[in-house]
Amino acid sequence: MKKQRIVPDCLSGHLLIRETDRDELVADVAAAVVIQIRSLLRERSEPVEEKIKNRPGMAKYLGWSISKLDDRTASGLIPSILDGGRRIYVVADVLEALRERTPEAEAKAKKRQAAKTAARRKMEDIK
Repeated sequence: MKKQRIVPDCLSGHLLIRETDRDELVADVAAAVVIQIRSLLRERSEPVEEKIKNRPGMAKYLGWSISKLDDRTASGLIPSILDGGRRIYVVADVLEALRERTPEAEAKAKKRQAAKTAARRKMEDIK
């Protein structure tokens, strides 16, 4: 088993490989090529997300009703673009807006849950 030594040839810009076992070099190159091909195939097999959606498409994507989407859009919580009377949504912008508001929404949800729990305990105390 020979040690690989790669030496740059400054005059030609090529790499000269010396003291190398040919079979090991071929195996190393083949393994590197396989890794790159697998990476490319994995990228291509992942579903490509649509970047823009119309109202029904955005509502379906979020799992919301169209009226909920319209309410959030009207209140300014969800960004949209009005294009000749047609409203469209950029998926990345909508998701970013939701991410930014998540801590605020979590705090409101905790308050609501605490109020429900307090009301339930109060009803149990009355009984």
